[in-house]
Amino acid sequence: TRTKEMEESRDEALEANEQRSKFFANMSHELRTPLNAILGYGEMLYEECEDLGYEDLMPDLKKITTSGTHLLSLINNILDLSKIEAGKLDFEHNPFNPVAVLEAVAQSASIRAQEKKIDLILDTTKLEYDRVGGDANRLKQILNNLISNAIKFTSQGYVAISANSSVVGNHLRLDVQIEDTGIGIAAENKHKLFAAFSQEN
Repeated sequence: TRTKEMEESRDEALEANEQRSKFFANMSHELRTPLNAILGYGEMLYEECEDLGYEDLMPDLKKITTSGTHLLSLINNILDLSKIEAGKLDFEHNPFNPVAVLEAVAQSASIRAQEKKIDLILDTTKLEYDRVGGDANRLKQILNNLISNAIKFTSQGYVAISANSSVVGNHLRLDVQIEDTGIGIAAENKHKLFAAFSQEN
């Protein structure tokens, strides 16, 4: 009957989705192991060059570790996607220093900005608190994605990161703004803003 066929199709789709999630999770774990080794050796070589005075090699080694760190964040995003689909993604709520997080994100993006000869500006002067509560790692992931896209679609000018904090009720709120001089999004394409695999030309 048609009902039975629909149920079988549904079960097959669910099984395929589960297998895909398992594949992404396994692939992410397999990729992270050698990548962490590459990052470890890259950092070790950077420190050795610094100690030995081989300053001409240090910028290239820094690019390797920065690009590797960015790739690791992309792999972690794939792993998180599989967790979201499985309903197993957890969020932490711990105190962290917002300035330290923003500086780490800016440092990670600085090499890509330098390669494109655009200015990367970080302004944390409006942050009045050195501790906020939340998931620092998830915040880094979000900001890394936003800033990476801002740099990608900016050919000249700047990408600016600014932040401020405020008290809302009994909670401390952190607001982060990313501004760039890139191509922007045309008004007729703004409805695609949250559509998967969609971008401006």
